[in-house]
Amino acid sequence: MQTYDAHARRVRLIALALATVAFLGLIGWGTQLVRTQMLENAQALGTKLARSYADREQARLGIYEMFLGYGASGLNDQIDNGADEQTTQRFLARFASGINTALGNATADPYVVIGGRIVAANPWVGDESYDYRTTGWYRGAIENEGKLAVTDAYTDAITGERIVTVSIALHGEGNVLAFDIPVEDLSSGSDAKEDGVGYVLFDSSDNLLACSGTADTDDPRFDEFLETLLIGVDEGTLEASDAVITGPDGNNLSVFYSHLDSGWLSVVTIPTSTLLISGGVTPGFVALAAFCLVLVGIAIIMLVRERRSARAIQEASDTVRILGNTYFAIYRINYLTDTYTTIKSSSDTAQVMGSSGTYDHFMDVLRTVVEQSTFDQFAENFSSESIRKREAEGVIEYGGRYLRRFGDEYRWVSVSSITNDEIGNGEAIICFRHVDGAMREEMQRQELLESALETAHQATRRQHIFFSNISHDMRTPLNAIINLTKMARESEGDTQKTDRYLGLLEEAGVQLETLVNDVLDMSQIEYAEQTVLDLEPMDLTVCAATAVDLVRAQAEREGKHIELTACDGSLWVKGDERRLGQILNNLVSNALKYSLEGARVDVRVGYADQLQDEGRKTRLFRIEVADTGIGMTREFLERIFDPFARETMFAPSGVVGTGLGMPIVKSLVQQMGGEITVQSELGVGSTFTLTIPFEVVEAPHAAGDAAEPLSAPASRDDGALPSFKGKRVLVAEDNPTNLLIVETLLGALEVEVVSVADGAQAVEAVEYGDPGAFDAVLMDMQMPVMDGCAAARAIRAVGREDTDSIPIIAVTANAFAEDAAAARSAGMTGYVTKPIDIGALAAALETAWNG
Repeated sequence: MQTYDAHARRVRLIALALATVAFLGLIGWGTQLVRTQMLENAQALGTKLARSYADREQARLGIYEMFLGYGASGLNDQIDNGADEQTTQRFLARFASGINTALGNATADPYVVIGGRIVAANPWVGDESYDYRTTGWYRGAIENEGKLAVTDAYTDAITGERIVTVSIALHGEGNVLAFDIPVEDLSSGSDAKEDGVGYVLFDSSDNLLACSGTADTDDPRFDEFLETLLIGVDEGTLEASDAVITGPDGNNLSVFYSHLDSGWLSVVTIPTSTLLISGGVTPGFVALAAFCLVLVGIAIIMLVRERRSARAIQEASDTVRILGNTYFAIYRINYLTDTYTTIKSSSDTAQVMGSSGTYDHFMDVLRTVVEQSTFDQFAENFSSESIRKREAEGVIEYGGRYLRRFGDEYRWVSVSSITNDEIGNGEAIICFRHVDGAMREEMQRQELLESALETAHQATRRQHIFFSNISHDMRTPLNAIINLTKMARESEGDTQKTDRYLGLLEEAGVQLETLVNDVLDMSQIEYAEQTVLDLEPMDLTVCAATAVDLVRAQAEREGKHIELTACDGSLWVKGDERRLGQILNNLVSNALKYSLEGARVDVRVGYADQLQDEGRKTRLFRIEVADTGIGMTREFLERIFDPFARETMFAPSGVVGTGLGMPIVKSLVQQMGGEITVQSELGVGSTFTLTIPFEVVEAPHAAGDAAEPLSAPASRDDGALPSFKGKRVLVAEDNPTNLLIVETLLGALEVEVVSVADGAQAVEAVEYGDPGAFDAVLMDMQMPVMDGCAAARAIRAVGREDTDSIPIIAVTANAFAEDAAAARSAGMTGYVTKPIDIGALAAALETAWNG
């Protein structure tokens, strides 16, 4: 006994050690999972930060684009009116003064090429041989044909400063407006110094425009760092969330980047150690929260700095934001003079709209593209008078959505009129943007929601009817069980009455079991994707014969004839014998249930295809169940497979059921990859046809190694019980009532019973008992401490000859195929379902001991 206790303690210590190792491994796995999630979240936030810097750089360029646009508009008017050079120079001087006032500095020096000569606000003093035609700013403006051109950074030949030049083509051949921008006036990344955050800005030629917070630019390793950074961006090796690059100071950096419309590259670097606390000792979520706080802190600092910006830059930035690329057309409206100026126009109306015109002309052009039924309302809401009234009422933005024609199709667009003190007195902005995709998605979502709501209502109504019916069907046998039990007690001493009541009790119990099984099978339909088929070699002919034999006695009692017709010989295939048997049992029992005395039921098994290739493994098989019963109405045939439908007309008296049989059959057939069809005529009969593909296999005796399927044995129908006197069985059952039932049933079979309360005790009884002490183990599947599958594995793992061969029979209320597969994989050799039938129990033991 002491040796047994010491061994048990060792087992428990080893189990505790294994559990500890598993727990530590789980912690390590969880930490790694959190780390990965943190890096992925950090990548999304860092990319947004890089995008925000890129947007700000783009906005600053947009300010100069706006100034160029205004300057170009004035110079084009002068060119069209034939102004001389002095007039142009005076205009440039005023233009430069206005820019410097708005920007708060005195660095802007616009210049223009007109008629082959350079005219500047401040006359140039320098090389008279300067050839502007070879410069990037001049060629870019000519090639962009009226759109902004931005050069890469270069060193000015006169001032020696690093600059970029923005330019735009003017009216007339070869005329261009341009001015230079010092590189330091462009970069917004100087505020990216907090918490180790670095910022780098490159132009499209990979020239460094700005750098802050990354390292000392005089560090000899800095140039190597920039080269490695650019290679990583070009090759895409820095896109992964866990990608890092070594900084000039030797620390690992996480890199986030975004490209500007001009082709420039905005890069943000953050030390990886800031994102993750090294060692993983502190929970990963703390590191993620710390990183989020860093980003929030940076955002707050950026907001504070932005609020300190000059009023003129803020106003210009707001204007650029309003006229952003979100809109495909933008017009500046003067509702006092009823005129408009084109800032951006749609390609299909650009030529007709021109650069400016009267507001009546503006509306006439829109009439040709706005949907006809909508235009009158559009014209009324966006008339000059309506815009003026809204501004007087303080309505800053007003708009709506309508269908606009683009070529041969109509798409949804959004229109907005914007009034603001910063825009100008008597002026408003009207802008248009595409919203077709969003509108159609919104309408589709609305349709889907309405459809889903209607489907839900229909399902609720069907479920209400179903549960009303099933409630009645279940309460009927429950009422019988409760009252017959009471009546049996009261009839004590009257053997005839007691026997009659007990017989009725048994019938009610069987009826309730059938109802419960159908409801449980129905739950499997709701989760069909989780159902596991138990595929093993099986004989289709034997499976069909079993289904017929199970009801043959019933058919004879009811005066009905049932016949099986099958192809000659065995039909060995790989399939789920239990599930196929469930299908056939359902169809055959229904055929008997819904037929009258003298009816005939035929079950036919055969091939559904012609064998073209003898080497083909998979073939189609056809199984038919035909009866000469009462048949079904045409209306019910259309919904026979509906899970919440049940035919109650023309059924023989006393027939009850859940109405779930056919939905269960269809679900199982579909899971096997097959089809089921039904033909029926009221008063004539019904024919159910199954067409299922099966892999053809050799019979087990020929193959030699085919696996035996784990299945519940059929009950013995001859009424005689075998005697197993001299056999000793270990029963593992935690429920006292169920244990009493099993002990009583085994006692009737003259079996000696040893009982334990859980799986762990069963393992100890077998492992530490005498070898061969038990002839079999009846194992409940669900028990405390250790369940049946775990206990079966532990017994098989003992390694003795008797523990390898002892029959272990599962006793379970779980009758699904996946439960049988789990039992077999755990080393069990058979199973009996609850409620236990003594005939099935005897057959299972007989099979285990005699084969």
